[in-house]
Amino acid sequence: MQISLTNPTQQPLTVKKVLTQQGVSHRLYHKLKQIPANFVVNHHRVPADYLVNPQATVCFELPTENNPDLTASFQPLNCVYEDDHWLVVDKPVGLSSVPGPSNRIDTLTNRVKGYWLQQGSENLVPHIITRLDRDTQGLVLIAKHLLANSWAQQQLAQQQIKKYYYARVAGQLSTSHGLLDQPIGRQGQQIARQIMAEGQPALTEYWVLQTQATDTLVKVQLHTGRTHQIRVHFAATGHPLLGDQLYGGPVSSTYPHQALEAYYLSFFDPITQKPLTFTLPLRI
Repeated sequence: MQISLTNPTQQPLTVKKVLTQQGVSHRLYHKLKQIPANFVVNHHRVPADYLVNPQATVCFELPTENNPDLTASFQPLNCVYEDDHWLVVDKPVGLSSVPGPSNRIDTLTNRVKGYWLQQGSENLVPHIITRLDRDTQGLVLIAKHLLANSWAQQQLAQQQIKKYYYARVAGQLSTSHGLLDQPIGRQGQQIARQIMAEGQPALTEYWVLQTQATDTLVKVQLHTGRTHQIRVHFAATGHPLLGDQLYGGPVSSTYPHQALEAYYLSFFDPITQKPLTFTLPLRI
């Protein structure tokens, strides 16, 4: 895949500077350098230390990706949005995001590879950016190539990707808005996480949307991205998610799994220089 990036400054910059200022990670830059005569400016192949004039464009080829160890699955995939760089899907309940010891053949990652094979795509390695737990439904962002992954990882590190969730928690909350600021850690190899002083910092913000006799619907924003963060924080307040058996939530025929939906996703697209925003209806 060919990519074109422009020197946006008012001074000449080396090819390397143009690329790194436009979000190319140092790791990806070294991969690009390994491709012979990969950098082109004004229809001429140039070295990496070539000075690129203001508003001039550097063109280069991204390395094609494939992982033969990743099995393709041709089970259904609900695509919400797709372009040359991004794929946004609506992940259903019961589908793991990535392969693991118990399932290596039919996860979201396997399904995306199968979908891209059917499309005849060159790149066949899905980069899952906003991973969801197996029984959490909703929007997942996937980068379609190495540069998109580099862009997304930088936005994640700078907390520029906005995600909101719907959650139904047991009981009634005492405040309509709150911040849950407690470190989360793991004891040994246990699946369940817990609040622990030596854990990683974790911050969850919530707003009450609807209160019923036995449960509360909340809108949740993650300010950090710890495993099971929403589930752990609400369980620690005495209000576990409905259906969340792992953390003591009440299970019923209506909620046989955690009542949690990633319904809002927004991030900045460096190609169009505009935000991309997606929403799903309430389904829990």
